[in-house]
Amino acid sequence: MAIAFIAELPTDRLGEDAAAIAGAYSGEARSTALAAGWFSAVLLGRVLFVVAVRKAFRDSGRESALLDFAIGAMAVSVAIEIVSLSLAPTAAWLAENDAEPASIVALDAAASISFLLVFAPIGVSVLATAMAMVDSRLLPRWLGWLGMAAGALLIVGGILAAAALGDEGGFKDWGEQPSAVGALAFWIWMLATGVILWRRRPRRTPATGPEPVAD
Repeated sequence: MAIAFIAELPTDRLGEDAAAIAGAYSGEARSTALAAGWFSAVLLGRVLFVVAVRKAFRDSGRESALLDFAIGAMAVSVAIEIVSLSLAPTAAWLAENDAEPASIVALDAAASISFLLVFAPIGVSVLATAMAMVDSRLLPRWLGWLGMAAGALLIVGGILAAAALGDEGGFKDWGEQPSAVGALAFWIWMLATGVILWRRRPRRTPATGPEPVAD
């Protein structure tokens, strides 16, 4: 929800027209800083999701080293994303204080490339989790295959998008597609997994007290 209310930063212009880049950050310090603080908390939910999947597997008697690895990969993705999101408000505060445009341009470029590095670790985590799903047969097979497809697309998309960031034309457009499709598939997979696990959770029976002693 917060994404809809923040400025479209970084600019992804990679140093082209330093004055325009600095101008884009002017007046955006508080909103971008608030958004970065918000995301630093809520993005941890991605790690919690994988931890919950691992717990469900353990409760079902199915341990998997893939899920341990998936937690680590997702934690790496969250750490990178939080750091990348901190660069835009830093640049905005510099613009607010009339800093040299070169410093703002450098932070803008760093924010652009670091954000794209988030996709591959997410993809690795999703792929590992989905592989554990398919191997265990505890969940519908279509769910595991959807996760594997989403993970593969995110990995490929993250690599290509980072390589194509500074290019123009077809290569850049083509490079952005796998990560865009993979991100959509990832969210569908994550929501579907959450719903299915919620429906299959063990039902708690109300605790009953001791039977009354007959007179």
